[in-house]
Amino acid sequence: QKEECECEKEVENNLIQTLGETTVELTSAKEAFEAEKTYALQVNELEEETAAMVATAIKDAARTANLEVLDYQAFDITLTADEEDAQPKTEVEVKFTGAKIEEYIATEDAEVKAFYVDAEGNVEEIALTEGENEVVITTDHFSTYVVASVKNAEPVVLTTEADGTTITLSGPVSAFAEGKTYEITAAKVEEEEELEVIEEALEEVAEEQEKVVESYQAFDIKIIEKDETGAVTNENFQPLNETPVQVMFSGNEVAESVENEETETNVIHVDTETGETTDMAATATEEND
Repeated sequence: QKEECECEKEVENNLIQTLGETTVELTSAKEAFEAEKTYALQVNELEEETAAMVATAIKDAARTANLEVLDYQAFDITLTADEEDAQPKTEVEVKFTGAKIEEYIATEDAEVKAFYVDAEGNVEEIALTEGENEVVITTDHFSTYVVASVKNAEPVVLTTEADGTTITLSGPVSAFAEGKTYEITAAKVEEEEELEVIEEALEEVAEEQEKVVESYQAFDIKIIEKDETGAVTNENFQPLNETPVQVMFSGNEVAESVENEETETNVIHVDTETGETTDMAATATEEND
């Protein structure tokens, strides 16, 4: 059931309302309100349909920012003047306090964020000031606001093996679709026509750099996307929004190449249809990956 109450205008434009365990307090300069009008603050729970929309919007926005939502509170905040919907004439300060807010602030390895969500589900992060037991935002428009406890999302890590080489892909959650599962596959390139394209492309790269190709390994690496039933929905998935991901190669042959001080190890993407190459800026690690 929706909770609702009102607080009449007080001195210095200070309005307070409590919803559940959280108190919402509005303060502003006098010029934010029209003189001779009586203002009231309403803080309501969201209607069921709106609550579902906000839940999805906040989760999606957090995922895009590579964040995981631990918990959140959503508020339908409105301001009335003489019992008619109104907006402040200037920015006002809105403070959130209560047990939940204190819990968010105290949660280790997490941070508190505030968001504005419009009627279309668009999410905008709102700058906030965090105290020992309060969160404060400023706004000149009232609608749906969310205060959330979030943390950095764990990256997606996919691993496979081909021809004695372990290939590990890792990337932020924003590179992958919500509700899908992913696998990485890798196969040593053995098709003669593809090998000819690869060898020619590598020779061109080496010639441009005034070097020679000592040896190489060629792998056809793909990301497989599956839906909730396990059915394949994309046999050659590419990271969303061209989000960069990291690919690590490890194994005896890789280690030998890295340890050889007389050679340089590079990772090059070759389009086997066009022969175009892209230097992937490889970096060797202490583990010889």
